[in-house]
Amino acid sequence: MPSDVLNVKKHNAVDFFAQQLFVLFFIIVASAFFFVSQKNPDIFELDKDVISYLNKFVNLALLSLLPLILGILGSSVKILLSGSTNIVDNIKISISSGIMAIFSWISIKSGVLLSILAPHLEKQNINITAIPPDDPKSFYTLALVAVLVGMFSSNFYIFMLTKVEQATNTRRSRGNRRR
Repeated sequence: MPSDVLNVKKHNAVDFFAQQLFVLFFIIVASAFFFVSQKNPDIFELDKDVISYLNKFVNLALLSLLPLILGILGSSVKILLSGSTNIVDNIKISISSGIMAIFSWISIKSGVLLSILAPHLEKQNINITAIPPDDPKSFYTLALVAVLVGMFSSNFYIFMLTKVEQATNTRRSRGNRRR
């Protein structure tokens, strides 16, 4: 038992040392940037392309919040419908389902999903057009898709989690029988 306590103390000391090294590294890098910017004030002038990409990134990040929230909402509803009353235990599932909703929202909005499906649908003589980005109905369609993707993703994650737990329990019970 005392060796376990010593190992825990060593592990905590190593973690503390690693954290201090990270802070020291951050301070050195920040100081280097500070001194370089003091000597060369024109170094931080951004090109128009960089500003344009930063603008697009911020817009994408803000646009991604809505499907994330809707995906988490759909996932939480599915978790509650599955019989679990504690959403806090399933927060990882809800967040990952929200991220899947972001991916689906962006793939539909950008037309990537349509470009992937178009060759397969043309073989069946199905003509499909993209959702117009300025159409007021497209928002509701995308919101519904985000909620449904959140629900489906959480259902898939819960299914996989139960299968892994069943396989683990089966393996443990077989191991206990052999002993």
